[in-house]
Amino acid sequence: MRVENSVIRNITTRSVNTKFGPRNTSSLIVDEGTFQAGFGKLPVAVGDTCSFEFTNGSYGAEIVKGSLVKAGGAAAPAPAAPAPAVKAPYVPKNSGVFPIPPLAPERSIIRQNALARATELVVETTRANYDAYKVTAFEARKLQHDALVDEVVRLARKFEAYSAGDLDMAAAKAEVEKS
Repeated sequence: MRVENSVIRNITTRSVNTKFGPRNTSSLIVDEGTFQAGFGKLPVAVGDTCSFEFTNGSYGAEIVKGSLVKAGGAAAPAPAAPAPAVKAPYVPKNSGVFPIPPLAPERSIIRQNALARATELVVETTRANYDAYKVTAFEARKLQHDALVDEVVRLARKFEAYSAGDLDMAAAKAEVEKS
């Protein structure tokens, strides 16, 4: 079906939720009724005379893409498919100070990393020692479980102190106290 040389009385927009997030959809109100124009910027304005083809779809009378023509103009380009929403990259909150204070949120990340690296170091070191003494890793863990956990925590605290700047702060305080 087709609408010929109709004056646009109003253009309405409303936000709808799509799989790409909220998007604006437009409707044209002309003498013949209200027609859904879909997403995208329309090449017409209120008061313009236009022609277009339409079909009766699930949302009422829908303008066929690319058929909307302003009087004396060429066919409007088909509205582009909506681009997927792009999320802003995560930027952690940073206190911006060094050394990092003991209760700063960044400290938990440093601790997790320090614990992981300390665990890797202890596992690899003990595995090499067990291989040298021909003791299975299971037997060794059973014998020294608490000792291994204590060693991992001790090393993790050293890694944390270095990464968070605690060692630098201690050295600076010692320097000040000497003066």
